[in-house]
Amino acid sequence: MTDALREYIVSRYGVGAMEMTTAEIFDGLRGTDIPVDLYEEMKDLFERADFVKFAKYIATPEDNATVLPQAVRFVTSTYQTEIEEEEIAGQAGNDGEAGEGRHARPDRASQERDEDYMPR
Repeated sequence: MTDALREYIVSRYGVGAMEMTTAEIFDGLRGTDIPVDLYEEMKDLFERADFVKFAKYIATPEDNATVLPQAVRFVTSTYQTEIEEEEIAGQAGNDGEAGEGRHARPDRASQERDEDYMPR
């Protein structure tokens, strides 16, 4: 799960998470748009994974049951923020264009791409 999250972090935030320690990743994510509660939750998830991998820690069933929902919440929340930022930027760029403007609908191809990545 942490490998998938590392790949997402690289793609979303440009932090070279695949080659970094947990501490380096979260230092690189400081000051981003990640809400504090999600930041702390993900940091805790990565630290527990480090204990399992390097310190022979045996995760509890409760630990295992929470990993996937936490990861999904992190990706969904931060991905939604990215979409909102893009929409705001697009609206600012379209305000001066004739016939477009704030209420322009995204094209069908764009909607299909979003649906491919957003959990239902």
